[in-house]
Amino acid sequence: MAPDRPVPARRETLARLFRVGGWLFGSVDVGPIDRGPLFRPRLEALDDRVVPTVFNVTASDTTGLINAINAANDEIANPGADTINISGTYTFTTPDNYWYGPDALPAIASDITIQGDPATGAIIQRDPSLGTGTPFRLFYVSGGFSGVAAGTLTLRISPSRRLCEGR
Repeated sequence: MAPDRPVPARRETLARLFRVGGWLFGSVDVGPIDRGPLFRPRLEALDDRVVPTVFNVTASDTTGLINAINAANDEIANPGADTINISGTYTFTTPDNYWYGPDALPAIASDITIQGDPATGAIIQRDPSLGTGTPFRLFYVSGGFSGVAAGTLTLRISPSRRLCEGR
């Protein structure tokens, strides 16, 4: 945008007709009349407003949960904090990616809250029948984000080993 420059005052010449004895004479220049500066409208940018995105994942839909995390990590399409609402049990049998090791879910690379159903909770788990032959973690938290808040979500590696549980 070009810097604002002073706008020159708009000047007009006033023309007059005058009558002398029955004769009509032409215009006479009475000099410039200052009408003040011209009005120039312009647009100003407003503050950015970011509305949090909420993703509702169908109960026990592991592919839907993976897609929701990928969409929430996309800060161009969904800027700011995002919430993913889940319910049921999400059981993973294979890694989705190998970000610093095998992970069942995409890395958490933005401000994401995974919220279990307030009434029934939710479980994200590794398939208990895999044993120790297929090791992988549930997800990796990257980008300076840390911790899992206690709430209505349980993270489980095996039936006897819970990583995090809240109610």
